[in-house]
Parts: sequence; structure tokens; C-alpha cells
Amino acid sequence: MKKILFLILVLGGGYYYFTLQEISNNEQNSNQQESHVGKDSNVKTPVAASASIAPGGKIISSGKTSHNHIHQDQSSNTFDVEIVDIPDTNEGESLTSFNEVMSEFASKDLDLERFKETLVAKGLELVVANDKNPYTGNMTIIRTENSLPGTRYFHSQIFYAKDGSPFIQHMSFDYRASEKSFAEAVAAAKKQFKLNATPNVRKEGYYSWNTPDGYLVSVKRMTAEDLKNDPFNAYLKSDVGTIKVTKELEIH
Repeated sequence: MKKILFLILVLGGGYYYFTLQEISNNEQNSNQQESHVGKDSNVKTPVAASASIAPGGKIISSGKTSHNHIHQDQSSNTFDVEIVDIPDTNEGESLTSFNEVMSEFASKDLDLERFKETLVAKGLELVVANDKNPYTGNMTIIRTENSLPGTRYFHSQIFYAKDGSPFIQHMSFDYRASEKSFAEAVAAAKKQFKLNATPNVRKEGYYSWNTPDGYLVSVKRMTAEDLKNDPFNAYLKSDVGTIKVTKELEIH
């Protein structure tokens, strides 16, 4: 069973990496659940692009694979999100906590052991898979078996430089959907990452900033299309509107 779990993580990691390349290209061409506490459904096989939501909320694959994981519409780059405070709740604390982790550790100079210790200190159980292949070289995927209130699906992908030093290629987590969750996630990201007031991409349901260290920070309201194409996470129809907060290396 552990071998199967490891294989799914590894295959998903490679699939996810090449997807990020496609997403980056798409952005350049266009100019760029309530609280989930307890066990997460942390791994899943890649799902297809041509999928539908069946009765009961299950997302069903039709068999044609593709990856438009966080597809962006072509609307005007002028959407202004409502300015709100980060909620003074357990969910708001979780949003801040994961943003702090991303702000501190999602970098090209990663202290891997301290990163893992920080997650464990928050009461999170780690799921770690290591792989080496000709496409991505050495890679470590770290996810969590449980999560913080109002969040789920914490996911990080760690690559290694030629000298063996680790760096974050991708880190993300989900924040529960609500009327103001997108605005709350934007507020938390701007605060923790010390981002400029105006994002580089500013569309309804999607904000992103290019950081000086070569990363992209984004806040995305997930649509049904986004959810059915996720290579790692299992979603239901009721999860539409979930917010995904991400920091990942820019791909050129």
C-alpha cells in the first residue's frame, strides 16, 4: 500500500510540474468547504480534462487527459477586490499561519529540516515522497495528512540544485469558500508576502504578483473546471469557490 501511495505522489508530482509550465505559458500569452479538520484525501490519480459532475457531486473523468489546472479567463486586467480584514477566527488564524509558512520557506534557500519541524509543530502529520527521474531530477513532495481549521490540501514540491541544496518549486494550500474568502486570502497574501498593492494580474477570482526572488504568488477562486483537473486532490461540486493560495517558481 505504501508503495502505491509513493508511486501516485511521484507520478502526480511530475504531471503537476509539466502542468505549471503550461499554466505559465497561458498567463504570459494573456499578459499574464467550510472548515476541513481531520484526515485529508491527500492523493489521487490525475483526472481528465473532459469531465463532468455526476449526481451526488462526484467529478467524473471521460478519459482524455490534459492539464488546465488553474485556467484563467481572458477578462480585463482591472478587477478590484473588496478590502477586508483577515477574520479573527480559527479559520483566519489558519489562513495567516499557512501564509507565514509559505512566506518563510517557499524560497530558493530552503532549510528543509526546519520546514518539516515547523509543520509538525503546528500539529500537522507529514506525508513525504522522494523521487529521482530524468525530467525533474531529485524531487521531494511534502503534504499533510491533516490540516488546520478552514484549510486543506497543503502541498509542497522541493527540487534540488546541482550542489544538492533544496529549494521550493511549488507550495500551495486551499482555503474554505465563503462570500469574502477571496478578499480575505488576498489581504493575507499582501500582508505576509509584503506585496505591492496592485497585482501584476488582476482579474475577477484571480490575483497574482511577481516577486523579486523569481516566484509567482497567486490567489485563485477555483471553478468547476479547475477542480475536475487537479492531479492530486479530490473535490466535490460543493467545493466550487474554494480558494487556492500558491507560491511557485516562475517558468520561462
